[in-house]
Amino acid sequence: MRPLLLMLCLAGARAAAQPYEIRAIYDPLPGSTSTQRVILTPGPDGVLPDGGMNHALSRIAVYFKPDEASRNVIRSFSKLKFTLSLGEEKPRSVNLDTAKLDTLTDSELTLVNWKGDWKNTQATRISVGVQAIYSREFLCDQERLLAIHLEEGKKQNPHDDDAQTAITSLSVDDAGVPIETPAPAMDAGTLAAGVDGGTSAAGRSAVAKSTAAPPVSPVPTRMSIRADKDGPLILYSFCRLPKNVRIDFQNLVRGPRNLDYFFFGEEGSDSSAGLLKAHKRALSKLLVERINKAAPSYASTVVDEDEPDYSDSLINVQTTRTFRVLKRVGAWTLLEESGGTLELLPSTNSFGSAKLGPIDQDSDVVFKLHPDVCLQLPPEEMMRSPWSFELEGPNRHDATKTEKLDAVMEFRDGCSRILKVSWKDYFEKEVTFRVIYRVPNQTDLVIFQERFHIYNLGLITTAPVVTEIISASQGSSLKDVEATSTMPLSLAIPVRRNRKSTAAVTFPFTVSFNTRRFPNLANYFALAPSISLIAGGPEEGAEEGKGDVVRVGIGMGVNVARAFHFGYAWTPVDGGRFILLGITVPELLPLFKGL
Repeated sequence: MRPLLLMLCLAGARAAAQPYEIRAIYDPLPGSTSTQRVILTPGPDGVLPDGGMNHALSRIAVYFKPDEASRNVIRSFSKLKFTLSLGEEKPRSVNLDTAKLDTLTDSELTLVNWKGDWKNTQATRISVGVQAIYSREFLCDQERLLAIHLEEGKKQNPHDDDAQTAITSLSVDDAGVPIETPAPAMDAGTLAAGVDGGTSAAGRSAVAKSTAAPPVSPVPTRMSIRADKDGPLILYSFCRLPKNVRIDFQNLVRGPRNLDYFFFGEEGSDSSAGLLKAHKRALSKLLVERINKAAPSYASTVVDEDEPDYSDSLINVQTTRTFRVLKRVGAWTLLEESGGTLELLPSTNSFGSAKLGPIDQDSDVVFKLHPDVCLQLPPEEMMRSPWSFELEGPNRHDATKTEKLDAVMEFRDGCSRILKVSWKDYFEKEVTFRVIYRVPNQTDLVIFQERFHIYNLGLITTAPVVTEIISASQGSSLKDVEATSTMPLSLAIPVRRNRKSTAAVTFPFTVSFNTRRFPNLANYFALAPSISLIAGGPEEGAEEGKGDVVRVGIGMGVNVARAFHFGYAWTPVDGGRFILLGITVPELLPLFKGL
């Protein structure tokens, strides 16, 4: 399809979609089989990971979309020039002739194979500049339609006839001999193609002709294009002139200056090359204005006036994408804040961990960026799409299932965020925290994963009845060792011979400590100062009426596995001393479940 048809389709429409994508290609690591391709999301200064749990960044490439609309946009260009800057390294360029687009494997053009930059920095800045150079055929079609547009709306300029005559006299063949017979003018069919979009019979015929062969300009008798209403007549053309025909700019410069309607003041008047550049620049500006209004591409079309290979007037589309590649190893850490102190989670590392890190249900988990990352990147770049933070844990309504939730990150300081999670909801359960690079309609790239178990760490205390009241008000899990107290039924064995064994009810106040190494220590052992109600009195020599008195005993003991109490008690009222052997029946039953 000739660019003329593309332009007619785009005329009056919005800008065409970008016909290519910048992609990051991630090759699988051992244990994974699929290659992942991540499309760089729009916007400046994005952050791209250098790999994930199962993938490593392999290369940065350009993918050319296969749909017809995108391919038509590509066909309006003759060459695409990609310039890639990697950190402080010298920029490298990759050029693609659009005629060779179909020879690319999977429609991908590799810009750089990622090997890192070997710098002691956590992020590497990458810039991808794209320069799309319009084809001569496309610009010729634009020039022809511009001439039609100007012809329809212009008023007769008194110099037009003289100018056309001058063009004829200035047209020479390759031998420099003036051409006396003008070349054929633009025919009615070609005019119709530009006016009606190629829908009339004449228009369809012209379109068919235009797709069969490169356009040939009707110079020297073409309709005049002026730099402005009364400006110089533009001699330069992007169309191919008839065979052996060219404009003799050298003769024009050397000739009499009565042909001032070919000159732009002093610009280019001293040499044929300078005059050619002036004419090309003037035509280029008119075409750029037309393209941006009538047939916009995926970005603004500009004239680059610093391209000596193109007579200092190169009509092209330029875009630049900048982003940073984050070296995930050491880029962040997970810390636990409890009791005013920050501690590194024991199993945390930037590749994730299979080991479960115990954390306290009352602590805060802090996500902290490495200082170098924080200095190079705005921390908010890491806290928004496509970066995502996820928690996965047991479903709170169905223990046989898991659920995934978005982790809410609350500001703590410049480089740190707090995971706002009620860890008590996951008491004695396993929770997985993930950092994910998530782009819509693409497979998630898991960058970091940490699993930890929720415990009640630190000092553990219980008190009869009071513990139940407090835990009910706080909504603590019934599995929490601090949520319930014990009340063992004890056998009180007297130390003195004049007493008999009797029953007792013991109310222990337990004190224990759970550590990261032994996060369930309080479930198995606790010191237990106690108050006991001991039945009976002295067996020999008891005063009348006092043999069956219940006495209060004060003692010290230990709780073992919460179900068993071993203690010593003293009754102040009569000096009795007892060894207490107690059992808490509700705590005994769970011990037999695993048998």
